[in-house]
Amino acid sequence: MLMKGLTNRKNRHYANLPFKTNTKESVYVVFYTEDKPRGFSHTCEGPFTDVEKAFKMRDEFLVQGICAWIVSYNG
Repeated sequence: MLMKGLTNRKNRHYANLPFKTNTKESVYVVFYTEDKPRGFSHTCEGPFTDVEKAFKMRDEFLVQGICAWIVSYNG
């Protein structure tokens, strides 16, 4: 039996990421927003296996005033 309200959730799920990896280590993807004529869209850079490179890329976007965040995927 479904609980009331569960069918109205709007969770985001990125099923088709722009990379494939066969590694068992974690990978990091930097997502950021882009201004488009019809609103915003989410774009990504990576994958990075070095977390420091991912943080550096994220920080470059943040310095420019662009909303950015890191998502880690465990291998």
